[in-house]
Amino acid sequence: MKSLLVYIPSFNRYEFLIRQISTLITSIENNKLQNVRIIVRDNASTDHRYLSLNNEFTRPYIKFRRNKLNVGIAANIIKGFEEGSWDYIWILSDDDNISDSALSIIRHEVNKKEYDLFFLNCEVKGSESLKDGDEIFSSMEYFEKFSMLSMMGFISANVYSSKIKQHIELMYLYAFTLFPQVAGVIKMTQQEHFSVKCIGDRMVKWTPGNRSYSHIVDRAYVNALCFTEIINCRICKKKYKEKYLKDFGVSHYISVATKSKDNVKKAIFQVGPLTVAILWGKSIGRRVLKQLYATYRNALQGLGRQGRQG
Repeated sequence: MKSLLVYIPSFNRYEFLIRQISTLITSIENNKLQNVRIIVRDNASTDHRYLSLNNEFTRPYIKFRRNKLNVGIAANIIKGFEEGSWDYIWILSDDDNISDSALSIIRHEVNKKEYDLFFLNCEVKGSESLKDGDEIFSSMEYFEKFSMLSMMGFISANVYSSKIKQHIELMYLYAFTLFPQVAGVIKMTQQEHFSVKCIGDRMVKWTPGNRSYSHIVDRAYVNALCFTEIINCRICKKKYKEKYLKDFGVSHYISVATKSKDNVKKAIFQVGPLTVAILWGKSIGRRVLKQLYATYRNALQGLGRQGRQG
């Protein structure tokens, strides 16, 4: 039986975390799920209620870890991949909504057939192109169907095989993007055999109203362009860029990234020009930069009228 690790990185979101743990416990015990572990890593929260978690949840399959210092969002995610031995890992954000059946479906699927990645069908832009049972067996098809911000970058919607562990060092190099796991997946697509399966139906939903990390995501989304550096297929690289620009304005992240005009200006005028110049070349860098700025501007204008888009 394949082992499954559910890893939850958390920081100062105690109420969300308690709800998430309770949902997982109910699923494990009601469905008698075997070989499933839960590890919660507290990123040095200032909320002292985190210190009582060991006493609140005493199940043998749950462990709580605490960083002595806050290591940042990305490093706290990567620490999950470094946790002991496991066949598959589900890195679950503490505040994302999951269906009651999500864990039992994942547990069942990872035992049926081996894949490099399971994508949990969810309520984000782009996932409507996939349905339960769809399979992908090439990097070309993966970049054709998966967008960066809403699908690759939505960490709770992906379950990774242990093959990704060989790319942990690369994840640390791309920690500045806030999406370190994407670097690992991109390298996995370059294997001789790469496989993905889409499972479930709307099993994960991004939590509306949470802006606890809005002060840094603006730069991260622009920096995610840097992943093109490690995509070794010219056509795949082109598809990634195209989907990135198309996805930017309609992804479920956009209202966080555009919380304020100051955030927009920082991302575009401090990080954007350098990134664009490096990745696209000076000849077309201005055009792409203008596209990004227009996307931000339109999102700002529409944010108040349309609310959060998913």
